[in-house]
Amino acid sequence: MKVTDMDSTEKVLRPRHYFTIALGASIGVGWIPLYGTWLTTAGSLGVVIAFLIGVAAMIFIATAYMRLASLFPVSGGETAYAYAVLGKRPGFVTGWALIFTYLGICIFEAIAVAKFSQQLIPGLVGMQLYTFLDNDVYLGSILIGISCSIMLGTMHILGTKWVARFQDSMTFLLLLISLVFIVMGLFKGSVENLQPFFVADHRGSQISGVITVLAIVPLMIGGFNFAVQAIGERAPDVPVKAVNRSLLASLLAVGCFYAGLFFAGTMSMPREQLLAAELPVQAAFSVLFGSETFGKTLILLALLGLLTSWNSVLLGGAQILKTLSDSGGISPWFGAIHPRYSTPGNAIVFLTVLTILGTFGGNGFIGPILGSSSLTIISAYLIVCICAFCMLKHPPSADVHIAPIFLYVSIVIVLILLGIALSEPFFARPEVHLPVSWIVLFFWIGLGLLVRKVNKQTSQP
Repeated sequence: MKVTDMDSTEKVLRPRHYFTIALGASIGVGWIPLYGTWLTTAGSLGVVIAFLIGVAAMIFIATAYMRLASLFPVSGGETAYAYAVLGKRPGFVTGWALIFTYLGICIFEAIAVAKFSQQLIPGLVGMQLYTFLDNDVYLGSILIGISCSIMLGTMHILGTKWVARFQDSMTFLLLLISLVFIVMGLFKGSVENLQPFFVADHRGSQISGVITVLAIVPLMIGGFNFAVQAIGERAPDVPVKAVNRSLLASLLAVGCFYAGLFFAGTMSMPREQLLAAELPVQAAFSVLFGSETFGKTLILLALLGLLTSWNSVLLGGAQILKTLSDSGGISPWFGAIHPRYSTPGNAIVFLTVLTILGTFGGNGFIGPILGSSSLTIISAYLIVCICAFCMLKHPPSADVHIAPIFLYVSIVIVLILLGIALSEPFFARPEVHLPVSWIVLFFWIGLGLLVRKVNKQTSQP
């Protein structure tokens, strides 16, 4: 199946934009609420090892994306590749499953923004409305999530150039503050606070904690995956090779960020005091700079980082919906281009509305969403590796050369990651028989196939 850009969207993205889209999506702020959990589960060195293994694996997997991007330099990423190489049904299932992932992350960001805002202004979340999945939902949290959803959605409709400028400024600011934190932690902290390097589970195994963290790493550092969705929006004078270099640079930067972050934060203060804090990384910031006010400044900057991640995901999600629409899987309405701003306006509105609805689920909604999202994104990696393998005999473009051995290794790596993602619920909770995240994902895919069937029937003359 031939895949081409079927629109007149803005062609304005440059290599630095792909770097900040990928990096901003990868570092975001997801590590802040999970920081203490990861340290408790795997230990300081265990967490770093899990992330470095994940980054190394992602570099191999990224070579498959780079190979396919040279063959199909269009927006849509995995969805477009699956359509082109495997056919309509696999392409649709890939895109539909990824929409669930991207939408889930958007909802996570919308819910998390209220949680961090509460740290800056106590009482901001307001009155309790109800309890959902054993978690209280507050009026202020919903209003904050809705406001940020509308703000980002509006910016995306107004044009990709505004999205890119916002991403550049916020990502570089976040990098600057993070670098200051890492340097302060490494120089002022104590190596003794890194103990224990690993944490044993109830069976005495120190590996299971690393595996538990590694299972979610592909989701945490999969920013290059989001950037690939918008390759079709690069400026006319930007070759695919330049985009690929930006993606690799973002992965290397992600590895340095997480390794420095966890070592610096853990070295900042004794483990017991660090883990006793509501937000351990905020406590680490406050100790290193001797100021509670500076700790709160971290939360403000973390909110900006959250928006960069959300910004990247919304950009990629709209491109996937447009690809599904252009390929006939869903209604042409989703692929409509705004007549004035040249953006997939309807797709952006759809994602924004569903994100707003998701905020009503509160914190109890986050667990099943992230569990399903990690499994889905690793499955998407597998699809890309299979597509790249199928296209080995097809000559790549003149400026992109990927040795076949990288593609072979990428398939092995992604199969291992998929096995880890499938087994992690049973490692972490031995009493689990069928994870809720699997049920949610299967339901979503079944719903998608029904939507595709209905759309196919209604579109026939």
